[in-house]
Amino acid sequence: MIGRARKPRNTRKKVKKVKKPESIGKKAKKLVRKRVKKQIVIPWKALRLGFIVLFLMIVVTQGRQWLYHPDNIVIKNYELKGKLQFIDREALDEIVQPLLTNNMLAVDLTVIAEALQQQPWIEKATVYRRWPSELVIEVIEQTPIAFWGEDRLVNHRGEIFEASLPSMVGKMPMLYDSKNTGNMMDIIEQYKHIREVLLPTKLGITRFVISDRGAWEIQLTNDWVIEIGKNHQQKRLQRLVVAYNKELRNKTNEISSIDLRYSNGLAVRWK
Repeated sequence: MIGRARKPRNTRKKVKKVKKPESIGKKAKKLVRKRVKKQIVIPWKALRLGFIVLFLMIVVTQGRQWLYHPDNIVIKNYELKGKLQFIDREALDEIVQPLLTNNMLAVDLTVIAEALQQQPWIEKATVYRRWPSELVIEVIEQTPIAFWGEDRLVNHRGEIFEASLPSMVGKMPMLYDSKNTGNMMDIIEQYKHIREVLLPTKLGITRFVISDRGAWEIQLTNDWVIEIGKNHQQKRLQRLVVAYNKELRNKTNEISSIDLRYSNGLAVRWK
């Protein structure tokens, strides 16, 4: 049999088309551009926020400079509150006026208060602003209740302060502890107690001195000097009251001093 003749096989191999170098370069460039676009992302929101923050910082800085400039928001006056009995307004003006050179915001209120409290007659000073152009200064003066020695005073809290009060010499008592070791409030309480014990005699106290040995000496408003000593002080005071009401009341001008430093009596020194 004669069969169909087979077609001869194509022995040639398929040759792949080789891309030209030019075409490869174009594709690579496209890929690079895409990658670069992905990498370079401009943060517009962050930039806007940054510009806003920068603008606000500039505004705040400029505004602060304007607000704190001495020529703006000027202090025009100050009001003084508080009763002034021992210090006058002119003395306070001399302290306060030099400290009002800044404007309302720049002025240091603490400095003014501390400057005032350095004055012996001022116990406490409080300073605050009253907008738009005024300060208010509240002053509390010392309340003296006695002299401490010859040249100082004691306030109602038992604090010693450096001040003089000539107008009250002889009218206000003088207290003194020679060692200055006792509690001031204790000394004031002792003085008050002596005053109460002496109420039946209607005599006051012009001087109460505690010696360095702890002995008491008092001077009464009738100029008598009373030596009490350091022992049995309350008992000896009671003895003085009894003796005064019984025998000594009518001899005020004849007596110079009384010594109570005895166990069962007293000694009178006559003028």
